[in-house]
Amino acid sequence: MTTKEKINFLHKYVKKWHIRWRKKHGDNVVGFRVGKKIEKGKEYREYSIIFQVKKKKNERYLKERELLPKFFSLKFPDGKIRMIKTDVIEAGAFKLQRGIGSKVKNPYDGAVGSLGVFVKDDNEIVYALTNFHVARWSKIDSDGLGSADREENDPKNDLEITLSNGSKLYGTFITGKINRKVDVAFVEIDNGDLDKINNELPHVSRGNVLGKSTIQKNNAVTVFGFRNSNRNATISDEKATLHTDEKNIYFEEILQLHPKVTQKGDSGGLVLNEFENAVGLIVGADKMYSYAIQFSEINQYKAINIY
Repeated sequence: MTTKEKINFLHKYVKKWHIRWRKKHGDNVVGFRVGKKIEKGKEYREYSIIFQVKKKKNERYLKERELLPKFFSLKFPDGKIRMIKTDVIEAGAFKLQRGIGSKVKNPYDGAVGSLGVFVKDDNEIVYALTNFHVARWSKIDSDGLGSADREENDPKNDLEITLSNGSKLYGTFITGKINRKVDVAFVEIDNGDLDKINNELPHVSRGNVLGKSTIQKNNAVTVFGFRNSNRNATISDEKATLHTDEKNIYFEEILQLHPKVTQKGDSGGLVLNEFENAVGLIVGADKMYSYAIQFSEINQYKAINIY
C-alpha cells in the first residue's frame, strides 16, 4: 500500500470509531485526526492517530476508562497487521466562534458571526454567506443537526448585516443547514441594497468559481474574519474530527488551521489559499487551532459564484 492509501484507511478508521472513543474515554477528548507523533521534540516517521484533549492529565490520576490507548493493532486492506501509535495533544475546548460586534446578527436569539463573502447563484440572486449556527441557532436539534428553508409567512429582512464601513443593511434568510461536514446559511440581499455591497478581498475577480481547488496539508491560507482580517495560517490537517460542547454538534473532515488566527465573532469568515481560491468557511477554534468547513461542501449544497 502507498502512504496515501494507508493514511486514507486511518482517516476512515477514525471516522468510524471517534464517537465510541469519546463515549468511552469522556468529553475531555474533543478531537481526532491522523498525523505524526511528536515525543520530546522528535517527530516520528510513521503516521499516528492523534487524540486532542481539553486538558492533559497525569495518568496516575485518571480512571481506567479515561486512559487512552498507546497504540492500535490494525489489519489494513492489504492483509498486513500494523501497530499504529497514538499521541495526545492538549488543544483546549473547541468552541463555535459566535460573538458580539460581528458582521451578521440574528436579532431573535442574539447569535452573531462573520459575513464570509457575497455570492450569487445561477439565477443572479445575491446572498451573504455565513454559518447556520449564526443565522438559525434555534433550528439545531438535540443531535447537533439542522436545516431550514424560508417559509411563506417568515419575516423578510430578518438578519442584520454590518459592513466594514459601519453601514448596515438587512438580509432575508433563505436556506441553510448544519451537519457533520457543513455549517452554512444563505442570506438574500435586497436588490435595492446591491450598490452598498462589495467583496473586500484582494485580487478576487467577480465570477470566479468558488471551492474548486485541491486542498492539501501544509498549504498556506489567509483568513478573513470580522475580528481578525487577513491573517496567515497553514492547513495542518484537511480531515480533522472535532466535537463541541454544544447541542451534540461535531464535525468530520474539516480543515484544521495552525496557528489559531480567529477569535469569538469570526464564525463565517472566509479562508483563501495561496492562489486566492476560497477553500473554507470558519466555524470555530480551540486554543491552538482554527477550524473551517471545506468550501467544496458548500458548493455541493448550492452552486454559487463570487459576486
